[in-house]
Amino acid sequence: MKPEKRLEEKKAKDVIQVAESLSTEGVSREISNLKIEISKMLAQISDHLEEVNKFKAIQNAIALKEKELEELYEIERSALT
Repeated sequence: MKPEKRLEEKKAKDVIQVAESLSTEGVSREISNLKIEISKMLAQISDHLEEVNKFKAIQNAIALKEKELEELYEIERSALT
């Protein structure tokens, strides 16, 4: 038998063994674990999005206050001239 053919057969046997070793219970458990991990990741993303929204709100507030200060400075400068 050719070495390539033996290698293919060995790979096929390995794949079959892995497939046979999987149980319905094991697959269900892994799916449940994945669901839990996904939920945790989504919660973290949600928390990060909240922080981003807070940051944007703070940036907007700073921009408004800067504009207000500029207007006050202009008023004061006008009053002094």
